[in-house]
Amino acid sequence: MPVENEARPLLAGLCALARDAVFRASSVVIRASSPGERLTSGDLADAVGGRFPASYASSTLAKIGRNTFSSWEQTGHLAAGDRATKVRTRAACRPSDVAYALLLGHLQGVRGQALFQTLWAEMLDQPASRLYDLTATAAQQGMLELRHAGGVTEVTFRELLRPFDGEQGALL
Repeated sequence: MPVENEARPLLAGLCALARDAVFRASSVVIRASSPGERLTSGDLADAVGGRFPASYASSTLAKIGRNTFSSWEQTGHLAAGDRATKVRTRAACRPSDVAYALLLGHLQGVRGQALFQTLWAEMLDQPASRLYDLTATAAQQGMLELRHAGGVTEVTFRELLRPFDGEQGALL
């Protein structure tokens, strides 16, 4: 099933977040800020420096700040401001972004309602009601299976985690 072009920046950001501890450390600033706030690359460098004390020289932290600043702009969490700042924005989120974020949580061992409180879900930058709507749409599109009744939520990924032809067991 094809992925909407609008979903790709956030998908790439979620993938980078899952794979890169430095980028993940910079997410503290994004998660703590609200749309409309002005941020600097120094804010991101400080977050990384706080997570990895004595690991990077100040010049390296400055470069990390600039690079993560640009990356968060590409994901849609920041928009151009003046020369030294960017404005915190709400990232555009599509059903495939939600499916991927919930899958990342599932692969961590998180289940049920807790999937909507993981770092991955938080980085989707959406209110809980919107996440549920997008999850329902992702289920309608066959990206995941969603069951919600009596206050209990179950999300599974039979299609995404199915074995490939000729393989034994699930892909994990």
